[in-house]
Amino acid sequence: MSELVLISGRLQGEPVTRPTRNGGEFVAFKLKVSSGNRLNFWSVTSFSATVREELEGLTDGAAVACVGELHVESYEWKGETRIALKMTADRVLGLKPKPKAKQEARQPHEKASSNTAREIASKSWAPPAPVAGGAIVDDAEVPF
Repeated sequence: MSELVLISGRLQGEPVTRPTRNGGEFVAFKLKVSSGNRLNFWSVTSFSATVREELEGLTDGAAVACVGELHVESYEWKGETRIALKMTADRVLGLKPKPKAKQEARQPHEKASSNTAREIASKSWAPPAPVAGGAIVDDAEVPF
């Protein structure tokens, strides 16, 4: 039985690409995932070329989301039994930060023009058309 999981976190170190025994390549990296007030470290590997391409250029601390098969193992460390969280990733997405908005170069004495909805509506509103004789008649008063 395999369990698919989705995790997102930050790279701990840089991804490392290594050769396999039969001539292929795989990528391995550590992911630091915060869960509430806990911090978990996941060991992630992938044999997918698209995953390797997505991870190219990402460095320590970059945000990443991964989907793949969960592997849980227990191990002893200083007399304490711990759990190792591992994943074989099928898909990885580098979560790049949003580009910062460019601020317009304004002179300090210039006031930014702010068009409120009321100002826009007043400019686009057309007054009622005059009727014969120059009187303005509201639509509600015109008999049909």
